[in-house]
Amino acid sequence: EVQTRKSFGSQADLTIRGGTFAQALVLVDGARINDPLTGHFSTYIPIAMAEISRIEIVRGPGATLYGPDAVGGVVHIITKAYDEQNRPESSEGMAQFDYGQYDITTLNAGGHFVKNKLFVSGGVNWNRSTGEPLPPDSTDIRNDFDIRTLSASLRYQLNENWSLAARGAVDQRIFNAQYFYTRSTFDLSREQTDQYLGQVRLTHENDKGSTYFDFSYKNMRDSFLFNPALSANIHTTQFIQGQVHHQQRLNEMGDWSGPTSGPADHRQQ
Repeated sequence: EVQTRKSFGSQADLTIRGGTFAQALVLVDGARINDPLTGHFSTYIPIAMAEISRIEIVRGPGATLYGPDAVGGVVHIITKAYDEQNRPESSEGMAQFDYGQYDITTLNAGGHFVKNKLFVSGGVNWNRSTGEPLPPDSTDIRNDFDIRTLSASLRYQLNENWSLAARGAVDQRIFNAQYFYTRSTFDLSREQTDQYLGQVRLTHENDKGSTYFDFSYKNMRDSFLFNPALSANIHTTQFIQGQVHHQQRLNEMGDWSGPTSGPADHRQQ
């Protein structure tokens, strides 16, 4: 279930099997997206839709293998650059643009390029609107939003056994947040979030198994202004993750696999 406070996903939380938003874990190619300080922002996914290959969902007790923040379940977004499927040499691109009332503008564009040992993909999503007046007779307060997501990835086959994948992504959201948290007459809230994500994966594969070395860095800045007469509440989170995952082929009947999480550095301010 998606519990949203504004259109186009300006702010929303996920719940699975009746759990809370803090019990639904969102992963992008193995990297955790949930904010470790608040538990929110799990739907602030800094990946353009054009880059997504598939989405896997784990519900129920099996999801607890991912930790206490996955009691309800796990949503794992796998992108084309990190997908293990071999893609033929090709070049593809797409773009969709819409414009409507209250200057609502939506853009969804992206594509990928495959040549020999190189795979490159990228995309952009942009949703914005000046918004309808709040309340209807207001001239100063509007239900506006501006959401921009840009991501680019690549994968390169170093040799027969080793490959390297990397990504850079940016997600920015600016929106009216009036009455999101209170019903106070002084509530003139506005909020802005800026998120930066970097990922690197080194993969070794042979007939006996495969090993993934994953590293990711996420920087999240949230600025919440309750009223222009007051100071903004700003918090910044830096989240560093490292993980090694190995899958060993035992025989024709089965495999053995296991993740090993490295040190994660959480820095909040």
